[in-house]
Amino acid sequence: MTAGVKRPLQLAAVCWIVFAAVLVAAYAVPFVQWADGWAVEGFIHLQRPWLNDLATFAAGLADPGPFALWTVVLAGIALYRRRPRHALALILLLGGANLASQTLKLMLEHQRYHEFLGKAQLSSEAFPSGHATASMALALAAVLVAPHAWRPLVAVGGALFTLGVSESVMLLAWHFPSDVAGGYLVATSFALVTLAALRAAEQRWPERTGREAAKRAMRQLDPARVALVTAGFVVAMLAGLAVAAGDRGLHFANHHTTAVVAAAAVAAMAAALPASIAALGARRP
Repeated sequence: MTAGVKRPLQLAAVCWIVFAAVLVAAYAVPFVQWADGWAVEGFIHLQRPWLNDLATFAAGLADPGPFALWTVVLAGIALYRRRPRHALALILLLGGANLASQTLKLMLEHQRYHEFLGKAQLSSEAFPSGHATASMALALAAVLVAPHAWRPLVAVGGALFTLGVSESVMLLAWHFPSDVAGGYLVATSFALVTLAALRAAEQRWPERTGREAAKRAMRQLDPARVALVTAGFVVAMLAGLAVAAGDRGLHFANHHTTAVVAAAAVAAMAAALPASIAALGARRP
């Protein structure tokens, strides 16, 4: 097994290790449970009719219907580029990640009750978030199917899409931040396995060997650029919270710090994961 195949598989295994750690923390570590609950409580205080409507629309972009449409569009792009192998791979990636997420929801059902949330208790089948899984899986599939020269731009667009969906489900009090993180990890693990499979297939049965020169000419994203993109998303997310809070921005940040931290952390993951996959995918198999 070459390093180009082995490395994504190792990273996929790391994703599942981190997933298990997040699960244990969310279900059994009092501080993490407290932070999850207070983050949701903070988001509830941001709710406004117009903002709820916007969040419902954004979250709906990862519902089953739109998700199927996005899948068809991405597969169509792959076929248009004469890459049927990538079309099949992204269908398996999207279907597999979301099937795994929905299965895990049932297997890991657990009520996380917080008295201070009152009647706004979340579902016991919330971990991992299906919407977070779907949005991240779509973002990563788009990165994998995009031409190498476009991957950085597609990664940013996918991150924006993922961020919009994920912050919306937290604002609507559908999910705890840990649920979103869990969904991201499920999607990323499937994307990494898909990348490894595509590399292995390319080495054994080259799909379009004429592209090798272009691949060699591509300069992969460096860590500094990934960090810069991530920082930009965090700043943008904080600015968005300030706009949503209006003239109560400082008061909200002071009294709902956990919600601000959770929003920033989700923004960082939403940006860093697609950007990293774009960088990893730009490497030569």
